[in-house]
Amino acid sequence: MNNVNDEPQSECQRVVITGIGVYAPQCANTDEFAELLRSGRTAIQEHENVLQGKSVWAGIIGDHSTSGSAAPEELASFDRTAQMGWIAAKQAIDDSQFNLAEKADRVALTLGTSHGGRSQFDHFVINNCTAECDDVPRKLLVTAAHYQQTAAVASMLNIHGPTATLSNACSSSGAAIAYGIELLRSGKCDLAITGGADGFSRLTFAGFSALGAVADGPCAPFSEPVGLSLGDGAGFVTLETLESARRRGAKIYAELWGYGLSWDAYHITAPEPSGEGMNRAIKMAVQQSDITPKEIDYVNVHGTGTRSNDLAETVGLQRYFRNSPPPVSG
Repeated sequence: MNNVNDEPQSECQRVVITGIGVYAPQCANTDEFAELLRSGRTAIQEHENVLQGKSVWAGIIGDHSTSGSAAPEELASFDRTAQMGWIAAKQAIDDSQFNLAEKADRVALTLGTSHGGRSQFDHFVINNCTAECDDVPRKLLVTAAHYQQTAAVASMLNIHGPTATLSNACSSSGAAIAYGIELLRSGKCDLAITGGADGFSRLTFAGFSALGAVADGPCAPFSEPVGLSLGDGAGFVTLETLESARRRGAKIYAELWGYGLSWDAYHITAPEPSGEGMNRAIKMAVQQSDITPKEIDYVNVHGTGTRSNDLAETVGLQRYFRNSPPPVSG
């Protein structure tokens, strides 16, 4: 990502960000999110009412509601993931000032989500349900699917173009943005609404807790306490070609020069310790962007706060930047 430059390249192949939307703990929009970052405060807090007999450190939107947000009534019946995704995606569209009604069939939605609508399964935890329970709401099983989150957001926004659901664990949103870039460059859409959403899930928290991967306090990557923090959140951007953005006089936040995707094929929960996969992804992104490593001013890392991930990322950055990496944060 970088500001728009005047390098010679076809404007129909150059992709820019024209809208941003954020919905997360302690910030209901991008302005509040920016203020939270500037203040240095954390939205990760201790919660006593999430799991019985156990305090939970997490970033949860405590006052979440679809009422008062001009959301369609049907959205209330979907999982928190779809609800938050709609709110953030709608913000990004409004910010871009793109007229969806005129070109609904030329608008794409790519949504990244780690666990989809799993927070609805908390019903079973709260009510101590088993396979023999007679009151299992069948609709939960249907609407909790990953693709249903994308379908709900697309339907509520009246999007008629390509839609895709990407679930690559914590990199889901990044992969969704990469796919949005490709849809634009291939001419399959004029606007790509792309990003991700995940609602807090007791089941997901219990799984990470069983692995010993949850921090006893706010997550602090490359520091103490060791472990990750889970929570609610959604973030979306609208992407379009530079040609399209300039033609309609859109506000341009930044240009996306390139991306890199790789897979460790190492372990189901642990990264490859040498950082080789990360190194490959960085190389691909830099080569596609046609820049040099010295031109990179900042790296936004995964930064889970777990020992294995922090170590792999540190080694991967050292390998690529030859022990002189730019400033990082996660």
